Amino acid sequence: NFGNPEKKEIMHEIKEAISGIKLACKKLNYPVVSGNVSLYNETKNQSIFPTPVIGGVGLINDLSYVKGFNMNTNDKIYLIGDSKGHLELSEYNRICQNYDGSPPKLDFDEELKNGLFIKDFIRENSSIVSGCHDISEGGLIIALAELCIRNKKGIEVNIPKRIKKNKEWLFCEDQSRYLIIVKEDIKIKKLAKKNKIKAEKIAEIKGDYFSIVNKFEISLKKLINYNNKWFNNFIEK
Repeated sequence: NFGNPEKKEIMHEIKEAISGIKLACKKLNYPVVSGNVSLYNETKNQSIFPTPVIGGVGLINDLSYVKGFNMNTNDKIYLIGDSKGHLELSEYNRICQNYDGSPPKLDFDEELKNGLFIKDFIRENSSIVSGCHDISEGGLIIALAELCIRNKKGIEVNIPKRIKKNKEWLFCEDQSRYLIIVKEDIKIKKLAKKNKIKAEKIAEIKGDYFSIVNKFEISLKKLINYNNKWFNNFIEK
């Protein structure tokens, strides 16, 4: 019954979402190969959000450039992109049952610039790059925890002194951000400065803990066990 005001609002949101997808695909030259719009799907009598979904495919001519989530002891982790502290509609706020606000703004020029920097840096300095990871749901702290779990290695995170709001820095979901794991610092510092890219060393791979210096730490064993327990419970439900 699309005469219902709530239904009209949903259809307007879907229309605007698709317009945004179209704009993004054009700006980023994104190769769409498939898509779907879920309007009426349910799980255990709970409706999912109306969700337009697209699939894309890219071509990598040399598979040596594929780095994945890999990292090695004594590697350094650099944060690429600007963290403004946007928590509205984030996973953090959802868990806190705060559903108000707007999604973070997306600057297509910045997205393209940061993404191409990552791609070009890996192509030109493949031997010193161990891995790379995007930052999405849950923010920086979740991306770092995923690296720990995937590699079964500890990470020591140093929150920059300039940061005044730790929660926002750790959990914000600002766009156009990446983690790149490197064996040495010098090249990435120089190239980031030359290309006017925000790049900051935030962590090193060491020890058996996921540690935020002077704030929090958890052993790898506990972190992996908590993750496995949650996942098994989620599957059972």
